[in-house]
Amino acid sequence: MQRLIEATVQPQGAGDGTPKPPLDGTTVGVTNGGGTPTLSGNITATANADKSQVRIDGPSASVTPTDVAIASGVTLGPGRSLLVGYVQDLLDSDRTFVYQKPTSTDPPIEQKNLVGLSLDAAASTYSTAAAAFARGQAPFFLPPRTLSDVHTSDTVAAAEGGTANLFDKPGFTVPAHLGQGFYAPALIATRGQDRFLTSFAAKYAGESALFHMSSTHWEVPWSVTLDPATLGGVGGPGTIGPAIDVPMKTDGEIAIHQSGKSWIAFPSLAAAMSVDVRTLLANMVPAQANDPVAFGHTAAALKAKNPAITVRLLVVTTHGNIGRDHLFLTVRGPAGAVPRKEFRLNNGNSGEVTFNLNDVIDAAAAGAGSAISLEILLDTVAGSDIDTVHSWSVPLADLKERFPFGDGQYGLDGSVS
Repeated sequence: MQRLIEATVQPQGAGDGTPKPPLDGTTVGVTNGGGTPTLSGNITATANADKSQVRIDGPSASVTPTDVAIASGVTLGPGRSLLVGYVQDLLDSDRTFVYQKPTSTDPPIEQKNLVGLSLDAAASTYSTAAAAFARGQAPFFLPPRTLSDVHTSDTVAAAEGGTANLFDKPGFTVPAHLGQGFYAPALIATRGQDRFLTSFAAKYAGESALFHMSSTHWEVPWSVTLDPATLGGVGGPGTIGPAIDVPMKTDGEIAIHQSGKSWIAFPSLAAAMSVDVRTLLANMVPAQANDPVAFGHTAAALKAKNPAITVRLLVVTTHGNIGRDHLFLTVRGPAGAVPRKEFRLNNGNSGEVTFNLNDVIDAAAAGAGSAISLEILLDTVAGSDIDTVHSWSVPLADLKERFPFGDGQYGLDGSVS
């Protein structure tokens, strides 16, 4: 069996003077030839019941139960133990979703989703709303087994989802349409690849150095073309083989928590015009950071659509005990301002200002940090006027703020249509 040493720890004396055995094959090893994943199955695409989403599943990575043991005659020493299990890195991930209108002759639209080198781990969650967490302690993919002078052998096994020997099965869910609306571009294919590096490794508890007893590379190509009627499809198998390299990323956020880079690579202005305003606004910042051509098409489409924006000023409770509040609302952006609007509002009353995106923001010049300023002035009558300023940043997601102002309670709601 291939034995790869990432680092060697020099023998150290224990509290009772027992030297620490080296972290290598003379101390611990596999006794039944296991420790290497295998792949089975192909890439599959399956739509949900209402065809609003498509599930893309990769092949199954499986491992047979692997027996490990401390070598005969080796003594670790009092208080020492070895952790043994699988360590896995996601080397990189490219998951590209390909969309196109059914009757379009334009090039398809690709939504790019890229993640770089990350420590990988099997994850669980306490509920559908809770954040996922790694089940194994870093750097192990699954909870490792522990060997000591008392417990000198064990079996490392996997059964993810209750399936015997299942170690990992990458997959993801994709929206069946890009954005909202009856004419939104439909998902026609997925592309890209995930690359993994998996080792069977041991380490002393409380230390970081790893002894890799075997290492395996495996890849999942996400190329699958969908049937337009069923939104289903079958792609190819994965690839797998022995590796010379070993996992190098052994700490940090696990792969499932990596945000990576995600943007829509519009190939033309016509392609950008085919999606809704919300989708365009959400693409502004990431496209600007990753794809100047896509950003240009996104900005041009927003300028052409010039969506209406509504801001509503709500009085929950007035500043004064008697009568209505006398308020002024000014909307201002990097490209200009909307004329100040005057309101006289009592408890529970609201007033609206409606304007267009081009009035306040030049999409071609907008990006990270671009925002609309909402300036409220309150005429207190008896004293000096007071004001407050709130910021509404690109991508202008629905705004809903409630806040104290003077002696009253107020709110701001904003929406793009």
